[in-house]
Amino acid sequence: MLSIATAGACGTQAALAEQIGVDRTVVPHLIDDLEDAGLVERKPDPADRRARRVELTAKGRSTHDELAARIRQVEREVLAGLDDASVEQLRGLLRRAAGAVDDPPSDSCDVVNEFHPDR
Repeated sequence: MLSIATAGACGTQAALAEQIGVDRTVVPHLIDDLEDAGLVERKPDPADRRARRVELTAKGRSTHDELAARIRQVEREVLAGLDDASVEQLRGLLRRAAGAVDDPPSDSCDVVNEFHPDR
């Protein structure tokens, strides 16, 4: 969520739910935790009085930047044994795999019902 907010693409809570792929009823609880930690704040949306925008605080931005730097360092260490072409190939494969998850072949509820028809 911090990455989305850092990019300025966070917008409303409903938009955030869609971007991270969770039910919109879950997002307020996630934002509550981030807000309690001083990382984000909710502000009224000037375009829609019913909506609230989620914005990164200065602490949220510095926390994001610190975490992003740590992630980049770990990535460098993990990929150190690969040449540039292999790294790009791996990234391409991971993007394809992530894309397949974004468009699952079946509804997870259907899969659960298949194994537990009494539910």
